[in-house]
Amino acid sequence: MPSLRGVGWLLVDSGLMAASSAARSLRLILERVAAQEIHVALDLNWQPQGWCRPAGSPPTAEVLRRMDTLTQAASLIRLTLEEAEWFFGSTAPRRIHQALPQHPAVLVDGSPEALRWGLGAAAGSW
Repeated sequence: MPSLRGVGWLLVDSGLMAASSAARSLRLILERVAAQEIHVALDLNWQPQGWCRPAGSPPTAEVLRRMDTLTQAASLIRLTLEEAEWFFGSTAPRRIHQALPQHPAVLVDGSPEALRWGLGAAAGSW
C-alpha cells in the first residue's frame, strides 16, 4: 500500500461495500487510516442496482449492517434527503451527527432549502 504521509482526508464512496472483496480491502484501509489519524469523508451515494436491488429501492437490513463500518469511520458524511431517511431515520443533520459516536459533520442535500449541514453544535443551510 502506498505511503499515506501528508494525507489529511480520504474520500470514500459507499458503492465499494457492495462487492465482498472491495469491502474487505476498504475495511483494511479504514483500519490503517484510523491508526494514522486520517479523516474519512463518506459520500453515501446509495445505488441499489450495485446491490442487486431495483432502482429506487431502500437499503435492506444487511446493507445497513455492512454500511455501518463506513458510517462509524466517517468524520464527514454527505447524503441526500432520501438516503438520510433510509440510513438514519432522519433528514436532520444535527440528529444524524448526534446519533453516531464519532459525531461527524453531516451534509444533507436535495432539500428545498438547498444544502443542510450540521457540524458540532452548529447547524444551518445554504
